[in-house]
Amino acid sequence: MVTLHRGITFIGLVMGVSIITLLAVVGIPRLLRSKMASNESSARAALRTISTALEAYASEHNRGYPVDISELTNSEPPYLNKDYIADSPLQGYSYSCESLDINGYSCSAEPVICGRTGSKRYTITTSGVLTEAECK
Repeated sequence: MVTLHRGITFIGLVMGVSIITLLAVVGIPRLLRSKMASNESSARAALRTISTALEAYASEHNRGYPVDISELTNSEPPYLNKDYIADSPLQGYSYSCESLDINGYSCSAEPVICGRTGSKRYTITTSGVLTEAECK
């Protein structure tokens, strides 16, 4: 009488582990790149939102910009619904306004971990001029 043993062979196990490893090696970097691209897109959008709020404030205040970002969130109705600077970091980026006075502004978004949460530093200045530079 012949009995058949059914089960996983060593070769089958090695092949399965190899395929899973290959998928992980290819898939994880793609996932990280797409997350980074999403964070960068979100940072650009947030800076444009901040700039739009600053420009709206200035148009209603004789072309004078606020001297503090809280003037945008604390007014009725608010120019900004979220304080991006106080709530930082958001989606892998930290936000700041290095220059904010009655004559103009300069706000930026910097990745929390350069090369992981984003690869670019974004700056928006008076009149909504958005620039980018590689993060360091």
